[in-house]
Amino acid sequence: RRPDARLRALHGALDEEQGGVHARNAEALAQRSSEGTTRTCLNHMHRELILSMTRQAMRLSDASDVFRHLRARTLVLVTDPGPDVYDVIALLMAASLHLQGRVVLAAVICNGGGVDPKTGTPLAVRRAALARVLLDYFNLYDVPVGVGSPTMVEARDFVSPLAYQFDFPGFDSVAAEAHLFADGQTLLVDTLRRVEGRSVTFVIASALSDLALLVRSYPDLVRDKT
Repeated sequence: RRPDARLRALHGALDEEQGGVHARNAEALAQRSSEGTTRTCLNHMHRELILSMTRQAMRLSDASDVFRHLRARTLVLVTDPGPDVYDVIALLMAASLHLQGRVVLAAVICNGGGVDPKTGTPLAVRRAALARVLLDYFNLYDVPVGVGSPTMVEARDFVSPLAYQFDFPGFDSVAAEAHLFADGQTLLVDTLRRVEGRSVTFVIASALSDLALLVRSYPDLVRDKT
């Protein structure tokens, strides 16, 4: 049983060390300017209330055992919320874990869907607006959202989103200020430059195009920070 005790001690030391890395990442990322952030909820108690409810739900849920042993991570989520409800669920799960301090959600990049041939607006912009309003609902104004690549979709193959897919309180006002969203590549580069080496995990729930472009453009930065 002695090797087991040593192994547990080693894991504990590694967890403590990694927790320190990600805590420092959170501090570094918090230095980013909040200029241009759209705030759709001004109740300062809202975040604590949501956090309390989330923790209670996790205690009552069978899933609590799954997350109990989750090691701290700094995450960049690349996703395409809206038409696919599972991407919304992934975003909400990441937000919940961020609120609990189990992960550091460093950035969210929304991509895919092509360009609306009628308006000329990339669907990625609407997806970013949805991600922004969902994060704002949890008072996660400190988690930035960037607009990623629209991906190549022929005009004849473009599928217009249905109204209910973006039907969330505050969406229209956030979408109206979509010009304030960061460019996805700019946000990725800025995020990687702020965090410590070998500390970032990319969670790709949509197209790989933005990560591929980042790797081609900044191979050393990606290698050193992931």
